[in-house]
Amino acid sequence: MPSLTTIVLFALATLILTASPGPGVIYVVSRSLAQGRRGEQTAIFCSGGPVSVAVGRALNLSAPDILRVAWMLRNSSHSEFLYSGERFTLSALNAVPHVDDAALVTYW
Repeated sequence: MPSLTTIVLFALATLILTASPGPGVIYVVSRSLAQGRRGEQTAIFCSGGPVSVAVGRALNLSAPDILRVAWMLRNSSHSEFLYSGERFTLSALNAVPHVDDAALVTYW
């Protein structure tokens, strides 16, 4: 379990990088992938922008296509990515099994 100081610093860094879109998102995703260990599970909670960038990397999409993905993401959905060394693939996108009422499914 990380220390309270580590959690606070991580939360602060996340807030700063989220408030400044662009290269910060790419940096965090790339750094997370580069430092991950085999068999390790990681949870990243974020908004549609970082998820779209990750989808773009996994599917090798162009910038306009990444923007199109961003507009199709559902609020509170989850996406899953698999990574191992240089391999980074999309496993699930826009999943909302936790939402019981279809009327509650909205888009970003």
